[in-house]
Amino acid sequence: MKAGTIFGGSFLIFLGVFILLINFGVELPAFQGIIKYWPVLLIIWGIALLKIHNVAKIILAALSGILLALILTSLYLSIVDGFGNINIDKKFEFKNKSEVFSNSYEDPIDETIKYAELDFSGGIGKFSFDVSDEFGFVVQSKSPSIEITKSIKDSTVRYAFSGTDGDFGESSRSINILLGKAYQWDIELSTGASESDINVKELLLRNLKIDAGASDFKINVGDLTDSNIEISSGAANFKIILPQNAGCRIKTKTSLSSTNFKDFISSEPGVFYSKDYDDWERKINIELDGALSNFEVSKKK
Repeated sequence: MKAGTIFGGSFLIFLGVFILLINFGVELPAFQGIIKYWPVLLIIWGIALLKIHNVAKIILAALSGILLALILTSLYLSIVDGFGNINIDKKFEFKNKSEVFSNSYEDPIDETIKYAELDFSGGIGKFSFDVSDEFGFVVQSKSPSIEITKSIKDSTVRYAFSGTDGDFGESSRSINILLGKAYQWDIELSTGASESDINVKELLLRNLKIDAGASDFKINVGDLTDSNIEISSGAANFKIILPQNAGCRIKTKTSLSSTNFKDFISSEPGVFYSKDYDDWERKINIELDGALSNFEVSKKK
């Protein structure tokens, strides 16, 4: 019997078996858990091309059919049911957002918490950050492959977010996050080719650190507290909007990049100040380190 026939037969048989198991309520691994094993298919097919005994080829062909059937079944599960690591509690409509996402994580305000940290590793996608009056931290996503961990030490809560690289389709990589007004925030973002809208003008933002590549960022910062912003980028575009009622200093370390700092003056190479920097109690200090990037900083009219 030919190996190709064995492969096709094994694939159809086990695809039917896996779908039957699903119909009877048996849980199979979701796509995110099984896709990392897809190179095994290449290994098996590569061995099958070698001059080996026909029996071994038949066994390898059968294994390939079974693995491919499992991968396709897991992909079906992920798309249809949205299996993943995030808890699906209920739909929650974000402030100023008309679209309601299918997955949500909501963490209530903790009166014992003063400081909050967000470690966001988003990979590829479209990310939106806004502010919440009602919750300490909220995430909404159509992505089935994100992980959120929470830890508390003394009066500080830390949220770690990762995922989205393995998703399919633009809509599945759309993430909305709300940050609680009740906390003072330190935020660290790491993204790949992405589009991010960070509207934190009503947030007690202490530190914002961004490491981005081939990304498009719009950042809107408020004047509720002193803030430090550090940006490291490659082939990225940043538009930063600052409040009128705060002084701002910009330090740059860029190469092959363009800058547009309207209404800022330079006192020394690579350092720029808003004209009223010393007059305001609140200070926003920005450090830009980028290559092949565009940086635009302006004060809100």
